[in-house]
Amino acid sequence: MYFIRCIILGLVFCFFNFVFAQTKKTIQFSISPYANGKTFYLGTKINLAATEYSIKIDQLKLYISNIVFVKADKPVWKAPEQAYLWDFSDSSSNLNFLVPASLTWESIQFNIGIDSITSVSGVFEGDLDPTQGMYWAWQSGYINIKMQGEYDSREKGSKNFEFHLGGYQYPFNALQKINLAGNSMQFINIGINLDLFFSSINIFTQSNIMSPGTDAILLSESFAKSFYILAE
Repeated sequence: MYFIRCIILGLVFCFFNFVFAQTKKTIQFSISPYANGKTFYLGTKINLAATEYSIKIDQLKLYISNIVFVKADKPVWKAPEQAYLWDFSDSSSNLNFLVPASLTWESIQFNIGIDSITSVSGVFEGDLDPTQGMYWAWQSGYINIKMQGEYDSREKGSKNFEFHLGGYQYPFNALQKINLAGNSMQFINIGINLDLFFSSINIFTQSNIMSPGTDAILLSESFAKSFYILAE
């Protein structure tokens, strides 16, 4: 009798797992940098579009936080984790979200960086752990974007650059909000237009930004404007 009960319970468990699986679907979320119309990989040099400049990025890490799907100006689903650290040294990085099968949405919203409440909450676990190398101190908070590499100009020669962009305290809150239109796509492929980003800054006067301030905000704003959704 005990053996039969175990079999019945096992069948019931399998049935409910099957039903649950049928009511869910997976949405894949990925981010890739592009330059001159091509996928950009760390450690490689590539010419910027319509210029005589080239770039080589050796490190690129950033925080994506508060991911929300929106329909009719209302949130319809929120990602389970408050923040995700995206390290572009891992070219296979992506997020897989298990969502209701009936979910439809019109735009995806998220932040680049960590908000002020999280910065002072003292919850330093997982991707928010300071050992990830993306935290200054409580006065300055998290580094939202970390980028370093080399910029080369035929006229001016080469220039190393290093950006640690962040800050949460007024007036130097560098958090950027992103809102991208979509249409319930299963694969959300987001591009970062590096041509647009580097065309908006003067690398020879803004090559080393390592603390909160006006320049960190300006570069964060330029970086946010370079995000776009690729067609499926």
